[in-house]
Order: sequence, then structure tokens, then C-alpha cells
Amino acid sequence: SLTPSKLLITNKIRIRANAVGMHNLLQKDLRQNVQEQQAEDVWRVGQLLMLMACRTANSTSLEVVSRNYSKQFAQLLQNILTIQKGILPNGSYFAHLLGQHAFTELSKINMLNDMLYENLYKELQNGRLLRLLVKLGMINERPDDSTSMQWADSGDRYLLKLFRDFVFHQKTEDGRPNLDFGHVVESLNKLDAGVREQMMLLSRDEKSVLVVSYKDMKQAIIAAYD
Repeated sequence: SLTPSKLLITNKIRIRANAVGMHNLLQKDLRQNVQEQQAEDVWRVGQLLMLMACRTANSTSLEVVSRNYSKQFAQLLQNILTIQKGILPNGSYFAHLLGQHAFTELSKINMLNDMLYENLYKELQNGRLLRLLVKLGMINERPDDSTSMQWADSGDRYLLKLFRDFVFHQKTEDGRPNLDFGHVVESLNKLDAGVREQMMLLSRDEKSVLVVSYKDMKQAIIAAYD
């Protein structure tokens, strides 16, 4: 699997080996001790690093690596590619060459994890608001059950209808639609949390004015599904 055709590039920053162990499975009758296999894997990793450093399979040389990369990287490649069969450098050798870069890589990994957690948190919040919107959409103005008192536009469901207008159908002072995304997100979050803050709901004909809290609206949604 340690060949260019078996590599996978993920997220544009990670290279992963595919079909790991497939060669050993297909040639299970070929007896080879673990140390020899490890030495061969290290040598193949060095070949891959050389190809990626030179960016071509036609012309690879340590001189190109020495001109374009650090002295430590060139030395690492040289020692890996000249490894003797069955003889592996010990762990302290690799730690000595790569140790100074370990904290840089660790910092990048932590930054990546922070970004992933932040995006995951955003998607979690989006999913929570989506569930709330789906519930409101299923309750408000159902034409199929217009004759059913359970789903009629009265009582708690009438409050939810006015709340829908309060959230999505706001208007400016000159009568134009007020497309305030902040107001929508803030209102839905308060509804989901069930805060005690009150709001004023106005009917479309402006003949009815109701003052209710977000907690009351949340209870109205729960009652609609009972």
C-alpha cells in the first residue's frame, strides 16, 4: 500500500495509505520476519517522501531535496533510502531529527481540532433551530385539517400563528419587509430556551394585541403535539 497509486489525499492536508496489509494477505505464504517487513516499509516511505519532495517520478535525487528543503529532511531521506535490509534505525534517531517540528505539528492539529469543534457546534445549533422551524411549519395553517378543532387557528395555535408573523413578517416604519436575520435567530433561540421575556403579538388586521412570553409560546408548541 506504500505506493503512489494507493495514497489518498483528504482535506487537502492529509495523505493516507490505502489497502494497508493487502500485500501481506495475498502473499501470506511468503515467510518474512517482522524486522525485515518494517525495514521495507520504512524504505518505501522514504521513496514516497522523495517522490513528493521532487514532485515527479521521472527525476528524483537527493540534490533536489537538499536545494529546496531543510538539511534535517535531506539527511532523514538519505538515511532511510540507504537503510540496510533488516536493520532499522532506533526511535531516538527519528526523535532527534523530527523533535523540533513536533510542537509545530501539534499546534496545527490543535488549531484544526478547534476549527472542527466550532463548525460542529454551529451545525448543532442549526439542527436545533431547524427542528423548531419544522414544528412551527406543521402547526401553522394546516389546510388539510381546517375543520378539526385540534388544529384550528384558535387558542394556543392562534398564538403560534401570530408568533410566526412576529418572527418572519416584520415591517419597517415605511411598510417595507424587514429582512432582519438577527431578529429571526434571536427569537427562535429564545423560544427554544423558553425564556420569560415577553413580547407583543399583533394580528394582521391590527385589531388584536397580545402580550405573551417565550415560555408561553414554547408550552403552546408542546401542547399542539399532545
